[in-house]
Amino acid sequence: VIDRILLKDPVLTIEINKQGESNVAQVVENAIYRFKKFAKKKRKLIHLIRQYELQKFAVRRGTLQLIDERQKERDWTFGSIFFSLARVVYPLDPEEALPVALYLNATVQSEQEGQVLLIGRWNPFAEKKSFDFTGSLKNIALKEYNYFFPNLPAHFVDGTLQLKIKAVCHDDQLNLNYQVRIDQIKLALRKKGSR
Repeated sequence: VIDRILLKDPVLTIEINKQGESNVAQVVENAIYRFKKFAKKKRKLIHLIRQYELQKFAVRRGTLQLIDERQKERDWTFGSIFFSLARVVYPLDPEEALPVALYLNATVQSEQEGQVLLIGRWNPFAEKKSFDFTGSLKNIALKEYNYFFPNLPAHFVDGTLQLKIKAVCHDDQLNLNYQVRIDQIKLALRKKGSR
């Protein structure tokens, strides 16, 4: 049982070079290698453990940056990230239908500050997907996310996105409700050959 893991003021930078290679891939490979090395040494001990429990994992005032050398317009920063994951238990607790609680609150740093909020509960170890999430995006500047819409004949010059979403899934049956609002939208036709 781990009571709490707390990260204060962490900065995570995702870098993509001109060849499309990401530093995340190397970090994941290193983590997998170290875990396998540890598991090999402690195999008997790991087999003796029948239950794992994490009471809380939390991040306070974190920062997440994306730096893409191929397209500088893709660079973005999430700041003031508050994140928590509570009560992760394996094997699952049969008395708790949705044992894991998740909370995320972050700001999107751009010309005008946006907001991201996500709260919910889910069971990551159930055979059939089960979760209940509520999320919202506020004041997201659309022109900074044109790369998500490469096939549109026009690109965003101005406008802000407001989104509210509610997703409830029980035994692989998903019920999704959402509201989308775009304010002060301005578009410009793409030049031939541009993406």
